[in-house]
Amino acid sequence: MLQAKIENFTEKEIGCRCCGKINVSDKGIICLQAFRYYLNNKFKKNIRLNIESGCRCILHNKNEGGEKNSRHECETKKSDAFDLTSPDIDYKTIYQAAVDSKLFSTIIRYDIKHFVHVDTRPRANYGIEFWAWNK
Repeated sequence: MLQAKIENFTEKEIGCRCCGKINVSDKGIICLQAFRYYLNNKFKKNIRLNIESGCRCILHNKNEGGEKNSRHECETKKSDAFDLTSPDIDYKTIYQAAVDSKLFSTIIRYDIKHFVHVDTRPRANYGIEFWAWNK
């Protein structure tokens, strides 16, 4: 069960696609919801976000090709990672908006699969790291 109140996302969207497990950090959910508000304000219309991947159990993370101890993995810790797409704006726009919003500490643009990974892992001096991958 989620502790942080969310308005625009369901537990099914956030939970593991294979087993439904949900173990998400409040900070991750709050930043995700705040990002949705940021996009709506920036574009002056309702921008929908699709969560392509949120929480992942260990097996699902392995099957997805996720790194061991991925920020998505939610069996042993709270997940704070989301892979995002949108039917309203392209993934490059999501990427730039995520960087500009300063809500996430990690933002990765996946140019072959056309999605954006965001997470809230702690970084020194509240730094932000962002890059594009041809994966």
